[in-house]
Amino acid sequence: MLQVLSVSPDSVKVQDSAQVAPVAESDSSANQVVADSTSAQDTVAVQAPADSAVDAASVSKPLKSVLYLGGGENSPWFHLGVLYAIETYSVPVDSVVGTSWGAYIGALWAKGVAPDDIQRILLDSDMDSLAIFGTDDASAGNERFAIPVSEKGIPSLRQRFSVHVDSSGVLHRRLKMLKPDTSSIESALAVLRLQESILRHKEGYNIPFAVLGCDSVVGHSYDNIMSSLPIFDSRDSHGRISGDMCPHLALPAEDSPDELAIISVAAPLRGEYRGPTWKRVIREGVLKNLGTQPGVIVRPHTVSDSSRNGWIQAGFSALESKLSHMASLGKRDVDYASNRERSVPWFKFKPTYDSLPSETHNPVKSYWSASDTGIVAPRNFAYNLSQFPSCDSVSFNMLSDGDMLVDANIEPTFDVAAGGFGSNALGPNAYAELSLYFVNQMEIALTLAGFYGGNTFGFTPRLSVERLWSKDWGIAVAFNWMHLRPLKSFVNEIPAYLRIYEERKSDVLITLHYRLDKQINISAEFLFADRTYEVEEKIYSSETYDVYPASQKLHFEYLSGDGDRWFSRGGLSANAELGLSSVGFDFGFNEIIPMFVTAYADVQYSLSPKPFASLTAAAAFAMDRYHKHGFGYIYPESFEVPVLDNAIRPRVKATPWRSEWLDADLASHQYGLLRLSGGLHYHGSGLWLFSAYVHDFEENPTADLGKHKFIFEPALRLSYKSISVYAGLSRIVDNETLGDLKKFKDYDFFIRIGNYDLF
Repeated sequence: MLQVLSVSPDSVKVQDSAQVAPVAESDSSANQVVADSTSAQDTVAVQAPADSAVDAASVSKPLKSVLYLGGGENSPWFHLGVLYAIETYSVPVDSVVGTSWGAYIGALWAKGVAPDDIQRILLDSDMDSLAIFGTDDASAGNERFAIPVSEKGIPSLRQRFSVHVDSSGVLHRRLKMLKPDTSSIESALAVLRLQESILRHKEGYNIPFAVLGCDSVVGHSYDNIMSSLPIFDSRDSHGRISGDMCPHLALPAEDSPDELAIISVAAPLRGEYRGPTWKRVIREGVLKNLGTQPGVIVRPHTVSDSSRNGWIQAGFSALESKLSHMASLGKRDVDYASNRERSVPWFKFKPTYDSLPSETHNPVKSYWSASDTGIVAPRNFAYNLSQFPSCDSVSFNMLSDGDMLVDANIEPTFDVAAGGFGSNALGPNAYAELSLYFVNQMEIALTLAGFYGGNTFGFTPRLSVERLWSKDWGIAVAFNWMHLRPLKSFVNEIPAYLRIYEERKSDVLITLHYRLDKQINISAEFLFADRTYEVEEKIYSSETYDVYPASQKLHFEYLSGDGDRWFSRGGLSANAELGLSSVGFDFGFNEIIPMFVTAYADVQYSLSPKPFASLTAAAAFAMDRYHKHGFGYIYPESFEVPVLDNAIRPRVKATPWRSEWLDADLASHQYGLLRLSGGLHYHGSGLWLFSAYVHDFEENPTADLGKHKFIFEPALRLSYKSISVYAGLSRIVDNETLGDLKKFKDYDFFIRIGNYDLF
């Protein structure tokens, strides 16, 4: 619940709903704030003879007061305390001058925004990344220099960098983070929230207001206020200069016999400054002559409590201690509560993209959701846009007319990755990848990847184009050229007539997809493949067989959650597939298996009742059929080569290990699957148990087990980003050998490094 510190003359109160907790000013604890009115630097200079006291009754005409609010890390909270005291004691303020954060606080108050509302704005969660507001929590660590492990995919180390050519033709390279820069996005959103907090109010000021900006420029506009704030780099992409170099304090330009200056300074008289050296030099340069300024200096002596509440109390106490020096302002009725400005956040932002190159307008614009309102809209936009590697440094600049200028750094970006994967079925493999991402009317990604493991090697280039006709369309073209040869020790455990010694692939896969909404994706997939299988020559008439599968499928996907097939920790996913397939072959004569219908569906639900425990339940069904005159709907015809028949049968995804290589017991033209799994883990690393029941409706004649099959697979998993090691035991039985699950000596031991699906 939001806490707003409200200050009264006798106590500091923290209002939380209906509760009020007083904190006495006489408290001598570590949280006490002491205001000293006798300091040499807190002298009061008024327009009167030096040898006479100033008495309000002796002043024929009350002086006008000018409230000067300076800058500094804690000035927003200190100035709030000063404003609370001014309103509590009805101190008349005829005009306000501010610089840096004093300009921001002063402008809101001069517009009629109550101190309580100003404090609520500063406490908005979207302002947290502005460290200048001094939250009590330490800022989050920066992951920029973390070990560059790929976030997903094949286990690898990865470096990401962008390139651009400057006006002189020099090529520049810039390293980038692998994940979106959260701190940068949150900072951009905080700046936007800061801007809209000023623009959400009317342009007029209830109290005359002026900004003392850089180079002593004086103004009162929205642009003057923003340019005074120290929230940008020295000059950001919009050309805005940071207010860091502006005056540290707001001070009177000259003496005036008709005015009394009330100068609020959020710098304790006794206290060491621990900020950057250049800021300390500026700070000390203006503070050393503060005692010579005419007027009333409102400044704390020391601040023991450095929390925001402590600084608000410091401001209140400092102003309260100087009330006797403001008698020259006379007795005037001041009603600050009337004409208050209601502080309501912006309901809907209106983005413009004029800062972006024309070729990036449409792709970037498509990330903005018209249905989002408030700060949710730019937040979703920034995080979604930053997912594409070539887009970063998202920023917002709210203009004085309410439009929001959107900007982002969009440069050609490269990924270079190197790593490896493998198992005790496939053997170890080295992996390398080079990816290029760029934006030109569309988002384009080209990946060249390959692996090598001695007898096993492959090359897998892929081109994807997103935001094709609109934000929802995309197309991908992938070519998979592979020679997959499992280890002899693994193959020798398979019956000789079912052994595939090597599988060679030359596959072209084209996918056209349409995103219906955030959770539903529909795609059309076209596969044109050329496969060669090396089998046992002593059993078959040939050592190798060539087949040419081709398919056209329509795929439906629903995803709510993390979507991990095996190690999901939450969410619901569903997939359905319907298509046509055919297989050509040449065994000394050209032939083709008649085109058949393929259907597949699965649904999976996962939950984590505790952060360290996850449970998943899944069900799946697959079927291949075609209509043969006089026979009805039948399964696809046989090659009369059993090992090839299994190669074209759908493979049952029962457990992670059992999907590693072709298993006759888990290949069927029609099957049903039920799977239960669970894990005790820490962020995915830990103990996982998989169990599955498979019903083989076809009753594959090459399978050793019956149509009712059961799989049990306990394993340990180590997981960090893309790096994963999965090792354990696996056993498959049928209803007649169910008791063999207790014979752990008959289990297959496995180890697998990396999450991959090459088959």
